[in-house]
Order: sequence, then C-alpha cells, then structure tokens
Amino acid sequence: MCEFTERIFSEGKAEGRAEGEVSANYAAAKRMLLKGNNSLQDIAEFTNLPLSKI
Repeated sequence: MCEFTERIFSEGKAEGRAEGEVSANYAAAKRMLLKGNNSLQDIAEFTNLPLSKI
C-alpha cells in the first residue's frame, strides 16, 4: 500500500475505534441509569461522558 492509503486507512480505523468506545460508554451509562444505583456524577465519571449528556 502507498503511504497515503496507509495513513487514510489508519486514521479511519482510529476514528471507528473512538466512535465504538463512545457508543459503548453510552450503553454503559444507560444500563447504570436503569439500574438506579449510581448518581449522575458517578456515571459521568465511570463512563468518561459529560454530565450534560447523561
């Protein structure tokens, strides 16, 4: 693969990984909210999501 193609592929992979991580954090926050055992602040801290998004 040429250098340009490798760079584009690598950047796309990193973006996909980051999007997947955020998606997993939202899913975890949803499960924590449904369980009802954690404060919003705790959920934000555990999931690395902003409090405004929870």
